[in-house]
Amino acid sequence: MVTAFAAGASTTLAFAPYAIWAFYPAAMIFVLYQSRHLTSKENFFHWLSFGFGCFAFGISWVHVSIDTFGGLPLVVSMGLMGLLALYLALYPALAGYLTAKLSQFPHFKHWHNAFQYLGLFPALWVLTEWMRGWVLTGFPWLWAGYSQTQGPISELGSIIGALGLSYLIALFCGSIVLVLKKRFISAAIITASIILATLVAPLISDITPRGETVKVALVQGNIEQSMKWEPDALWPTLLKYMDLSRPNYDADIVVWPEAAVPAPESMVGDFLHNTDKVANMNDSAIIIGIISL
Repeated sequence: MVTAFAAGASTTLAFAPYAIWAFYPAAMIFVLYQSRHLTSKENFFHWLSFGFGCFAFGISWVHVSIDTFGGLPLVVSMGLMGLLALYLALYPALAGYLTAKLSQFPHFKHWHNAFQYLGLFPALWVLTEWMRGWVLTGFPWLWAGYSQTQGPISELGSIIGALGLSYLIALFCGSIVLVLKKRFISAAIITASIILATLVAPLISDITPRGETVKVALVQGNIEQSMKWEPDALWPTLLKYMDLSRPNYDADIVVWPEAAVPAPESMVGDFLHNTDKVANMNDSAIIIGIISL
């Protein structure tokens, strides 16, 4: 489990700002191959260790937010971050457990390996990632697909999305494990298909670089957290953001932060409409963080 934890921790290097995309599939191949002889229960804890390593390092900023800006003691902030990482690790643990459990069905004994690594594992991996993005309002950060923004399959992202990339990563890793188990035919077909799709995607994509630059302005209202969600602070907050944005309408895009508008979208529809009109009159656009119910 220690090596699985270390492999999970290494996946942090696949995301920004490091963006060394190969770390994620390499770690997944390593852990998937290690788990080949484990029982269902052992697989659960094996992948739980992988997930805990991934999230304990990948969401370490949560501790900084709680400690520095929340004012809680260090031991509390670290403990809360650890509990969140452990909760998120349950999803890859579930994928690993179900992969091992379902692959034991006698119906699949003649094509056990292909079913386990090319059928079950990729499907269950994406299913549990999707669940993580929705359960309890969702936590979709660190999806495997997001690790490939600088990788060779990134072009496919505009066609199949982040979860589609997650599926391809899991499928590719499964095929490599089959190669390591000396099951070459199905693995070769999958790998060749992924390579072909990667080469074809840029040719059929309607997204082409134009070499133009875009001027972007970031606006931060710096509203005190203690008053941000007070009903009486809503309109002063909105007016402050408008005042801060007005001198920046020479930018092509003005960006407000996450939950800059502390109210559901349905409550401030007129404000959003007027804000959009003002930005358009100045040949600009505003990206707003808001709650959508």
